[in-house]
Amino acid sequence: MAYKHRYAFSSSLHHRCLMDHTRQALAYDGGDVKTWQGRLRRKLRQLIGAMPGLKQRVGLNVRSLWRRRGRLGTIEKIVFTAEPCADVSAYVCLPGGAQPPWGAADKRWLL
Repeated sequence: MAYKHRYAFSSSLHHRCLMDHTRQALAYDGGDVKTWQGRLRRKLRQLIGAMPGLKQRVGLNVRSLWRRRGRLGTIEKIVFTAEPCADVSAYVCLPGGAQPPWGAADKRWLL
């Protein structure tokens, strides 16, 4: 890969270069969302390996802390239970007028 600058000290630029030159085999292709999710989950399990604690599943117990509606959409701060004795906070951002599956048809929303 060729660099635009004489020196390449930035890991962010390196990662951007890698992303620009890597085939995104698991990007959503516009087909059936459930089929795509299944392929993605299988690959993630293969890459990550066995996860400790999967045998002891807990309910998500999602709680909303607050919700704000703005002119561009809605932002909600939630807390959910990830595993026993471990809650996680998250922000759910939905563009105005979004329809389920929120953003899945738009590849810009995918990693």
